[in-house]
Amino acid sequence: MLLDLHHHYLLTHGGHALRPEPVDDAWMWALRRVHGASSLLIPAGASDEDQRYLAFDYLIDQPDHGPIPPDTWNLLIARADQSQALTVAWEAFWHVRTAFHAAIESGAANDVFARSSAMSDHGDHAHAIQLLADALNHEDAQGCDPEHRRHLRHQIAYCQLLSGRIDEAEATFRELLAEVERTLPPNDEYLQVMRHNLASCIRHRGDLPEALALFRRILADRERQLGPEAMNTLATRGAIAGIIAEVGDAAEAVRQSRLILADEERALGKDHTNTLFTRHSLANYLAKSGDPAAAIDVLQALLPDLIRALGADHPEVLDARWHLARYHGQHGDRLRAARQFQEVLSDRERIQGAGDQGLELARQELQDFLAEPA
Repeated sequence: MLLDLHHHYLLTHGGHALRPEPVDDAWMWALRRVHGASSLLIPAGASDEDQRYLAFDYLIDQPDHGPIPPDTWNLLIARADQSQALTVAWEAFWHVRTAFHAAIESGAANDVFARSSAMSDHGDHAHAIQLLADALNHEDAQGCDPEHRRHLRHQIAYCQLLSGRIDEAEATFRELLAEVERTLPPNDEYLQVMRHNLASCIRHRGDLPEALALFRRILADRERQLGPEAMNTLATRGAIAGIIAEVGDAAEAVRQSRLILADEERALGKDHTNTLFTRHSLANYLAKSGDPAAAIDVLQALLPDLIRALGADHPEVLDARWHLARYHGQHGDRLRAARQFQEVLSDRERIQGAGDQGLELARQELQDFLAEPA
C-alpha cells in the first residue's frame, strides 16, 4: 500500500526528474535509525515477513500538513475492509467528499447513515428521509436498540430541516431533547447537538432573537466542555455570525467570520469542508456589507478548492458559482454576470432536473436581473 500511495507525492515534487533511487534502497533509507533514535517507519508486524509499519511520531505531529489528495482517500477505501472503509469514508466526508460518495457507490461503506447522508448531501432529502424511515420501521418491528432508534429519528429530523420541513424537524428535536435530558449527564455533547439543531429550526422559522440567545448559551457550554477550537464550537460560532448578518449587521458578521476562519484553518485544516463553507459565508457577508469586489475575490479563490473537495456538481459548488454571478452583477459587470447565471442554470437543470423547486427562484432572479436597466 505504501508503494502505491507514494506515487502522487513523488510526481508532485518532480517525479523522475528527482532521479529516485530503487525501491529496495528507499525501504532501507526509511527503516534506517537516525542519530540512534528512530527510523521514519517503525516495523509493527509480528515477524520480518509481516510487513506492517507505523510512522514515527514526528511525521504525524508536524504542523501544516498539506491536504491529503483524493487519490489517497480512494486507495485507502478500496484497500480497507468494510469496518475500516466506513471509518475512512466518514473522515473523507470532512475533507474530500467525492471519496465519501465513491465509497457509498462502490458498496465499501454501506450503513444506512452513510447512504442517507450521501443522498442528502446531493440534495435528495426526500429519498434520504424515506431510507431512514424504512430502517426505523424495520428496527421497530425487530425491537431495536433504543439508542439506535434515537439516532435514526435524529437523522430523519435533520434531513427534514435541510429540506425545509421545519415544523416536523422542530417537533422531533424537541421530543428527542426532552428524552435525552432525562437520561444523559448534563455535560454530554449530544445534548448540545440536539439544542444546536433545535436552534437552527427556530432560526429557519424566523425567530432570530430566540435562536441567537439559544446559540449563545450553546456556545458558552461548548467552549467550557469542548474548548474554543473544537469543530462543534466553531460551528456554533458560525451560526451566530449568520444570524448577525440576517439581522442587518453584515460588517460584524464579516469580522466574526474572519476570526472563525483563522481558527478553523488552524484547528481543522484548510481543506476541511467546514473551513471551505466558512469562506463561502464570508463572501456572502462581504457582499451584504456593500463590498461585492471583495466577495468576488473570495469566491474566485474558493471555487477550485470547493470543486476539489466536493466535486463540480455538488450543490455547494453550484451555489458558490451562482453567488459569484450575482456579485459580478452587483459590481457592474453585467455581461459576465448574465453569462455565469445562464451557465449555472443550465448545469442545475442537468443535475437536479428541470422541475426542481429551487430552479424556479433561480430563473426568477435571472429574469429580474435581465430586466434591470443597464
